[in-house]
Amino acid sequence: MIVKRYTSKILIYISCLLFFVSCIDETYEQAVGDSFITVRGLGLQDTTHPGDPDDRTIRSLRVLSFDHATGNRTTNVRYNAWLGDVVRHTILLGTYDLVFLANEPLLQDVVTALEGVSEYNDLKKIAYPADCFTSEQVIPMIQVIKNVTVLSNGAGAILGNGTEVSLLELGLDRLGVRVDVVLEAEENFENDFKGIIFSKLPNLVPLIAAEYTGTPIERDGTRTFTRTENGNYFSDEISTTSGANWAKGINRIILPSNELATPGDKAKAVVFTVDMGDNYHPSRELEINPDPVNYSLPINTKLDVLGIIKGLLHVSIQASPWDETANGWDISGNKQLNVSAVEVSITDFNVARISFWSNMPEVKVLPKAYVGTGSEEADTDKIFNDLIWRTKDVKDDGNTVTYTTSRFSYTYNKSEKAGTGYMDVLLDDLNEKGSQKTFRLILSAEDNDGGGKLQREIKVHTSQYDKRFSFNAYGTGYIGAFFRNKEMGERIVTGQQTRKVADTNGYVSPEEIGQIKEWNASVLEGEDFIVLSTTPSFDPSVGTDNPGKAEHYAVRPNEYKGETGSRVEGNGRIYFRIGMKEENKTGAPPLWEDTGEALRW
Repeated sequence: MIVKRYTSKILIYISCLLFFVSCIDETYEQAVGDSFITVRGLGLQDTTHPGDPDDRTIRSLRVLSFDHATGNRTTNVRYNAWLGDVVRHTILLGTYDLVFLANEPLLQDVVTALEGVSEYNDLKKIAYPADCFTSEQVIPMIQVIKNVTVLSNGAGAILGNGTEVSLLELGLDRLGVRVDVVLEAEENFENDFKGIIFSKLPNLVPLIAAEYTGTPIERDGTRTFTRTENGNYFSDEISTTSGANWAKGINRIILPSNELATPGDKAKAVVFTVDMGDNYHPSRELEINPDPVNYSLPINTKLDVLGIIKGLLHVSIQASPWDETANGWDISGNKQLNVSAVEVSITDFNVARISFWSNMPEVKVLPKAYVGTGSEEADTDKIFNDLIWRTKDVKDDGNTVTYTTSRFSYTYNKSEKAGTGYMDVLLDDLNEKGSQKTFRLILSAEDNDGGGKLQREIKVHTSQYDKRFSFNAYGTGYIGAFFRNKEMGERIVTGQQTRKVADTNGYVSPEEIGQIKEWNASVLEGEDFIVLSTTPSFDPSVGTDNPGKAEHYAVRPNEYKGETGSRVEGNGRIYFRIGMKEENKTGAPPLWEDTGEALRW
């Protein structure tokens, strides 16, 4: 997920047109004469996301100053903030490090800690409780401006970069994170969708995260938003994704920021989950950048999350910019390749579906993958099933170009200069019982001539607990699955085809030797209660000793491939799912149990 962060600078605008008065809690020595600095905040201008008035509300402002040379506190004043007022903060002539705290929580422990600050290092020990960051409260904010020289007679100040200002205009950072969510799906999930969950939230938000030395932060917090108890957050939306017929919005969720000392520490990431009732709950870690991966949620971050529910079990997440960007993150308008995940784990019985978005004409998986963490190469097609598209897999209708294999799809709209796609990462020739290996795939977005490349590395951890049967025949065979009367969930059919070899009858041309074989499976005529799909299983534990409950994983046709549920096809590795369209309400055995035949392939 790419998140564009609103970057605070001294002379950019914050919040609404606010000024500050009413001095209280004065804990500083009275300055001599008329020495003071004038402070005010101005509203955000021309931002990508202007937000809501509550995002820009300020109710208080604490001004702390510290001697620039010693770090000792010189002033500490909390002001009430009212529209149209100006803070004239009395201070001795000198050079200071200034800290501005807006909307500090009025909790006794917090107030006591702030009033007791005697040196700058004391701020490094202070953190606000996570409960102070909700949609029902004003958002705490901070700004630190170091090396400011105060001029005499209220003439202003000289900033560290030499700029002289008569009025110090603040650019406060919100210490929280705002999340807006839109969920979309082809099917109507009105009865299945219960709400959303954020878990592994931090219990504290440090004032200065990069320098924090206070109480260790725990990350075991959970916030649940349900349609029944938090209906004001939810709204019906108009879907923007092609083919989507159902959409829900969840607006203005305020969470505590989650800044990590090690940005790639996945164990400390905030987890976003879609609650689908009795069905599988799709979830994923929130990240602000996939390459290199960064699971932090820095202060002043706004996430626009687009969750696309594929079938019942898949959620992809995309983020959009708040305003300016920093730290080398992807910038809107430049070359983009955003992926839903850069590290996945699969067994021999499940598949990792990775969605991606780009503004480049071509997106492809490179033919060489890497083994482990080193430079050893492997043929992508020898490890994973049918990810490499070839010239025959490209269709151009004039405005839209599609690149499609049985496990990869990318559709690019020339007029909109935007494309979307997915790939199902499934093992193929790697058919080794007990194998535990990691591979690194390279997804590459390119111009039509192969230039201007933007690439993402995707790490795939593979585990095999058994060995697949081989299917070598070119002819027709039969296969079935067993269901109790009330069962409808997935059954997985899997096997391994050998590659094409020389054929004395002339059915295999020389250029085809070594290529993967095509296969298809069809429901027998009249057995319309069965549904087939090449959409993968999203049970993360399938193929292990502790698989999930099959009834939590409904089988629906793969909408990417235009399946109807009666026929599936693929190349190379055999992998598809069987399910029931409805329970067997009659109590009688299904017809295919009498015939002994369910599927023909």
